[in-house]
Amino acid sequence: MHRALQIPEVVDYIFQSADKEDLPICAVLCRAWELPALRVLWKAPADLTPLFRLLGPLSESYEKTIHRSSGVPVEPERWERFQRYSKLIRVLDISIGGQNGPIQDPDKPVPVVSPATFQEVALIAASTGQPLFPSLTSLNVWLLSKESATAASSLFLPRLSRVQLTWTSDSELGLPWLASRLWNQAESMRMLALDFIATPTNPGVGVCNHLTRAVASFQGLTELDIPCFLAKYTPAWNVIASLPKLEWFGIHNRMGFAIKGAEPEDQGGLCSFNGGFQSITHLVGEGAPDLALTLFQRSSPLPTLRSLQFRTQEPMSNNKEFSLLLEAIVALAPNLEELCLTIEAPDDFTVEDFEALTKLKSLRGLWIRLERMLPWTDEEYRSFASTMPRLTRLYLAMDPSYCPSHPESTLLALSYITSTCPDLKELGIFVNALAPAFPGHDTTFEPLPPDITINFGFSLISDPLLVAMELYRMCGQNHILVTAGSGYAFPLANIEARDQEFTDTYAERLNYWDDVREMLERLQPLVATLLRPLAIPLQQLDAHAKNGAPLHEASENIESLLSVLHGPGALGSILRQ
Repeated sequence: MHRALQIPEVVDYIFQSADKEDLPICAVLCRAWELPALRVLWKAPADLTPLFRLLGPLSESYEKTIHRSSGVPVEPERWERFQRYSKLIRVLDISIGGQNGPIQDPDKPVPVVSPATFQEVALIAASTGQPLFPSLTSLNVWLLSKESATAASSLFLPRLSRVQLTWTSDSELGLPWLASRLWNQAESMRMLALDFIATPTNPGVGVCNHLTRAVASFQGLTELDIPCFLAKYTPAWNVIASLPKLEWFGIHNRMGFAIKGAEPEDQGGLCSFNGGFQSITHLVGEGAPDLALTLFQRSSPLPTLRSLQFRTQEPMSNNKEFSLLLEAIVALAPNLEELCLTIEAPDDFTVEDFEALTKLKSLRGLWIRLERMLPWTDEEYRSFASTMPRLTRLYLAMDPSYCPSHPESTLLALSYITSTCPDLKELGIFVNALAPAFPGHDTTFEPLPPDITINFGFSLISDPLLVAMELYRMCGQNHILVTAGSGYAFPLANIEARDQEFTDTYAERLNYWDDVREMLERLQPLVATLLRPLAIPLQQLDAHAKNGAPLHEASENIESLLSVLHGPGALGSILRQ
């Protein structure tokens, strides 16, 4: 074995980069690889069922759980095997209670465990005097039944530093008990996110009091995300304002709670940033437009605020409301460096409504997503770019799905904006629909500067190959990220996401397209992730050639694409060079 493979840091890095499907084989192949492979496999498990089965058959009802756990302790051998893996778990996403659990992300499934099963496992751990997951540092838990809060209390261990807690009205009765367990994390807690779902009414004063007391104990907290109803509860707001190390603060209104409700705990409506919040640098909000206006307009300036993100849940009523929102942001954060807005643009919206942002002299990054937005004209792109010439990062996302987009408009915007913003290093444009006008179009695109990263996204497009090749001709050696996928979070953090249907369609069309192999190999060294969906067939083409399958199996779609590639026009000439 090479000496480098005896260095723990090197081995850990290799296994963190390896395919998870290969890790179980590595764990049994070599004794030196067993622990590093298991550490990666069990760091954030997607399913706890195999682990719980190591303890033997578990009962299905709460009554049986208490009887078995208190009367029949687990065998030492079983507990030892369980601990061997449970001590490796550091990050845990889990749903306790409920039939279906939370909305599942197919790329990151959340284990769903019944309260009875989890309570039984917790009591087994308690009978041994040892914690259930001793190395756990990050916990994301959904409490979806009245027994789930009590069952989850065993997860709150002294080493926890990050907790995301989501509960419903069904689990609300057990929340005070759970909040009291949160206080044990006073010294280690650095991030806390709270959410309340599946009910249209605000929780009671008792719940707010317990959560307030828990938050008050976290004097080392640096990140906090709370639902809007807690922001309206004055004692909780005062506690949050006094947290000495709080840097990242989020307020969300996902259930649509009224800002100025009539319930006693509202204490007169949403609070404001007047006093406290001396260390806050990032502010994130989600809700109705008047949530932001009410909060920002009633607040004193926050000179430490550097980044602000806000997403509206309702359309802006008119462009005046949008202008007032931008003016309130400028007044709240005079030293703002990054701004991210996701809004449904009003019908009378114009590019001049961005004029208020010219007062932000420190603004360097701007992310704007405009839903139901008509495509901008060339002049509007120029006007927009000229208002903020100091930007170094700019992302624009528009949704002109109800109006056909002009194909040249989006591509021309690249050269317009880069020529107006000389310091720009990152530029991203995402459109919902785009139809290329070439080969044979008359539009002339100016070359872009060589040191700009271009992120170009689309979800509906007639032929991404043509658009991407035109971008390649415009940008030369630039680093281009061409993305496909309708589900884009903002900012475009999920820039590598691909729409699966789009990918599968092109993989099928190009499965036996031998000629595309050479083209892709020429493009890959030049453009980092250009046309990722079209790169999928490379391995399949190798297998196809080794198996000796006939090339006449190619479909008519492939023949038509070949004729485009080798025919007249910009694309054909590029490939012949």
